[in-house]
Amino acid sequence: MRSTFLLLFLMPLVSYSELSDNLRGTLDLSTRTQLADGGSETNWFHFVGIDTHKVFTDSEGDWSTLVAQVYWVHNDPENGKSEWDFTTRMLNLNITGLKRLDENLPNLRVGHYEIPYGLEHLINTNGTLHDFVHGPNLGLKPDWGIFLNDTFDSWEYEFGLSRGTGMHYRRSGGHHALAGRVGTPSHRDLVLGASFYSADLASGERTRFGIDAQRYSGAFGLLADLSVGEDGEDSVTNTLFEANWRNPTESWFLYLQGVRMDKDTAVTTGSTGFRYAPDSHWSFDGQVKKVESSDGQLSLQLRYRF
Repeated sequence: MRSTFLLLFLMPLVSYSELSDNLRGTLDLSTRTQLADGGSETNWFHFVGIDTHKVFTDSEGDWSTLVAQVYWVHNDPENGKSEWDFTTRMLNLNITGLKRLDENLPNLRVGHYEIPYGLEHLINTNGTLHDFVHGPNLGLKPDWGIFLNDTFDSWEYEFGLSRGTGMHYRRSGGHHALAGRVGTPSHRDLVLGASFYSADLASGERTRFGIDAQRYSGAFGLLADLSVGEDGEDSVTNTLFEANWRNPTESWFLYLQGVRMDKDTAVTTGSTGFRYAPDSHWSFDGQVKKVESSDGQLSLQLRYRF
């Protein structure tokens, strides 16, 4: 629950009327099931969350943006203990008003945020079945820290130093993570980026250097993400390719993804999935993931936001 108190710390001292302006809040409900080993193993997950987005403004314009996504997660395995857990997906304040002091100053982000590395930094997969193996590759997905970011006409960047504790804010024990990505603007049809990552985690030391690319043509997209580095003294190479398609109204999203993770041995994973979102409230996701000769895993999720 420490993240709840951090939220209070990040919230500026403003009146209720100031707080309610430019505020969007959503109650997020979803149910997910995973069937593995030919259907012999079934797990259920239920998510109840509050997703808020607030832009703080004064007489000179916008000066910061708060994102707060807090969730209660219920894990109901077929054979095991059923329990609820409180978690924080995103909880950060991005201060953009420093440019009023000097236009060359960057934006300052403080709080819980995704490690700025690779495709996941640009394409938010939180709350969906679709992902870019960010967590398995880096050992972290979001983390608590301080991040610098800015966007220019021809490039953008984000760098951060974080605690290396992941989802929960707790004693770091001397652990940390340093990461950053620089690339071309993310709104273009061709997006290129380069990333680095150096961390001392409870699971050990990790370093990564990576490049990522996105190419869009009409409804089709091609994505690639390559990382090389070390886990302790072991060399690691991770490669990801994806092809996807969206219909004109973007109510349908289909993707085909291949991942090869080469550490002690090489492991190849293939995934194909879809998302059907008929409006801004409902979405239905499905994915089949197969790791080489395994029976594969089928995942389904129904989500409602209001």
